[in-house]
Amino acid sequence: MRPLPPPAPGRRYKVLALDVDGTLLDREGYLRPSTAAAVARAAEAGIRPVLCTGRRYRRARPIAEALGIDAPIVCNSGALVKEPADHRTLWRADFDAELMVAVLDLFRRHDEPAVSFTDRSPDAPDFVITHFPTGRPLFD
Repeated sequence: MRPLPPPAPGRRYKVLALDVDGTLLDREGYLRPSTAAAVARAAEAGIRPVLCTGRRYRRARPIAEALGIDAPIVCNSGALVKEPADHRTLWRADFDAELMVAVLDLFRRHDEPAVSFTDRSPDAPDFVITHFPTGRPLFD
């Protein structure tokens, strides 16, 4: 990881927002010791590391645990913020019910599967797929 530029005079960094895939984890999906050490140094310097990822909570939480990060996790591409200590939801972007019906109808008309992410306990299923289209290699 490259060193951070110095903050503006009279200010200091308070939060280090970290992406997971391709940033914390290498191309093979591994957390390198040097990366973990850099995150630890930031925390020791009083900068709070926060995971901000497109991953689902249940897939981001083990990475936060491996790094010793206790800050809330911003996951599902920013649509969900969870507290890892007790799995409490701090913020969630929900669809309006009317909009959800319209979106699902659009997907149905085009024979496309819609994936809906849920906010349940960490061990429960966390997404629902409306249907699996046939005749497509990724779904068959």
